[in-house]
Amino acid sequence: MNKVFIFGQNPLLAQVIASWAQTKDFLTKTADSFQETTSDAMANAIASSTYNWLQTHPVAARLFHALLWAIDRPIISLCLLLVAIAVASSIVKAINRLLELAGLSLLKAPFQLVKLSWQGSITTINRWFVRQNTSDSALVGNSKQQKIGAITTRIKELQQEHNELMQELIALLAAEEVNKRAD
Repeated sequence: MNKVFIFGQNPLLAQVIASWAQTKDFLTKTADSFQETTSDAMANAIASSTYNWLQTHPVAARLFHALLWAIDRPIISLCLLLVAIAVASSIVKAINRLLELAGLSLLKAPFQLVKLSWQGSITTINRWFVRQNTSDSALVGNSKQQKIGAITTRIKELQQEHNELMQELIALLAAEEVNKRAD
């Protein structure tokens, strides 16, 4: 035989269940009270430490106010953000170009030093030869007649060399022509 107890029929069971419900209500209220007290205490602690920190760092406070202003005005904030991105991009490109030019200058420097030293040595050698030629021409004489005579002699030598080279060229061409006819 199964016995089914109804709360009303078993007073002891009804008393335990009622006691259990009261304990549950008490624990729930205590937990809620503890949670509210703890939440309020934590919120107060965070708020006071944040307020003190912002008081000692006014730049951060201004940035925080600017952030709040930007949150309240999203369209203007978006436009300002785009402008800031464009400016930052330009600054990055300028720095990149500066570093590129500095790098290229550093790479070119040794070659430019070699080039300058080479040009300096050539200039020094040219000056030395000019001095030698000037002293040679001084030995020949400073008069115009002597210079004209030296120039005329040099021109005659060059003409004679030219004529000899032309005759040699004509002989080579003629020999080639004879070889072509023989073939």
